[in-house]
Amino acid sequence: MRIGLLFPSVYGSPALYGKKMFAPRELLSFLADGLVKRQHEVFVFSTQDFPTTAQIISTPVHSIANPLPYSKFRGLPQVEQVLLESEFAKRNFELNTILNAFKYAREQKLDILHVYHDSSLFLSHYFQELVNVPVVYSLHDPLPPPHTFEYQELERFSQHHYIAISQSQKVSLLTLNFAGTVYHGMPLNEFSYQKAAADYLLFMGRLIPEKGLDQAIAACLGLNMRLEIGTQFPDREHESDYFKGKIKPYLTNPLIGEPGVVDGENKQRLYQGAKALLFPISWEEPFGLVMVEAMACGTPVIAYNRGSVPEIVKDGVTGFIVEPAESDTTYKTYKAYTSYTIKKRGIPGLVEAIKRIGEIDRQACRRHVEENFSVEKMTLGYEEVYKDMIQKSK
Repeated sequence: MRIGLLFPSVYGSPALYGKKMFAPRELLSFLADGLVKRQHEVFVFSTQDFPTTAQIISTPVHSIANPLPYSKFRGLPQVEQVLLESEFAKRNFELNTILNAFKYAREQKLDILHVYHDSSLFLSHYFQELVNVPVVYSLHDPLPPPHTFEYQELERFSQHHYIAISQSQKVSLLTLNFAGTVYHGMPLNEFSYQKAAADYLLFMGRLIPEKGLDQAIAACLGLNMRLEIGTQFPDREHESDYFKGKIKPYLTNPLIGEPGVVDGENKQRLYQGAKALLFPISWEEPFGLVMVEAMACGTPVIAYNRGSVPEIVKDGVTGFIVEPAESDTTYKTYKAYTSYTIKKRGIPGLVEAIKRIGEIDRQACRRHVEENFSVEKMTLGYEEVYKDMIQKSK
C-alpha cells in the first residue's frame, strides 16, 4: 500500500522540541517505521527532521523558531504580541503541511491518508471532500463534552472515519464513525526487563490535578516510602495553583524526589528500579502509555479505575486497579469495585495495593506487554484498518 501519514504539528521536530515528552510523535515514528518494515510505501507529512525511515514530505519550520512580525498585532503589549505571532506561525505550518498531504492524495499518489494528529482547529477535515482516497483520523484525547468547540467540530464531521486507541475512549454522547480500535505499541528493545526492583515508587506524568501526583505523595508518605517523580515541562507547571498548594509543600520531605524531565536511558532506569508505577488519575485517560512502558520493564502498575486502565492493567496479574474515592463525583465505574483485588478506595486503596505489590510477578508484566502492546501488533492493527477502508472505498 501507498500510505500517507499526516502529522501537522511543530512538535514533530526533535530539533525544536526534542525535550518535550510528546507521545504522538514517538508513536507515529514507531508506526511509520513498522509499516516500512512491512514493505509498504510510506510518506510522512511533517517536519523535515521527523524521526522515521519513511519518506518525508516536509514543511519548513524556520518561521516557528523565528516568527515574523504581524502588522495587525502592533501596539499590543510585547508579551501578548510574541505569543500571538508564535501561534500564527504554528497555524501557518499546520495549514501548509495539511495542504501538502491532501494535494498528494488528490493527485492519486496515495491509497489511503491517515491523519495521525490533526491541528487544534480540525483543519484536515475541511480538505477531505476534495479527495477521492480514503481518509481516517486518529483520536488521542478523550472525546469532548457538549457545548465545546471540539464537540461542535467532531459532531459536524461525525461521518468521517476515526480510529480509537481504546474501547473506553469511544464512550461519549458523540456518535462517531469508528473504523477500528488499535492499542498503542512500543519497541520492546528500548525498555529492558529488570527482575529486581529498588526501594522506591514512581510517578511519571504531568504536574496537573488529573494525573494525581498529590494522591501518590499521600500514599507514599503514609507508608514512609520514597517517591521518584518524572515529568514534562516542570518549570511551566511550577506556576500552577495545584503545584503550589498540593505538591510544593511536600518537596522538602526527603522521601519525595524533585520533579524533573526524564527521557531515554534515565526514564528506563527509573522504570526498571521502581517497585510500582503509581497512576492515580482523575480523568478518563484514553490510553496511558506510561503504564505500558513501566510493565515492559517489569514494573507493576497501581492505578485508579478510570478510562482505559482496565484495558491495559490486568488486575492481580500486572498490578492492581483501585476504585477512586467515593468523594470523586466525576467518576463513573465500568464494573462493581468489589470485583477487583483491592477493596479499599482512594488513597487507602493505593496504600493497600503498595503493601501487596510483592504478590505481582514482574515477568508477567513484561509478558503482558510483549503479547499485547508491541509495535508489531500495533502496526498490524492499523494495516487491517487501512485494508478494510480501501476495500470498502472501491
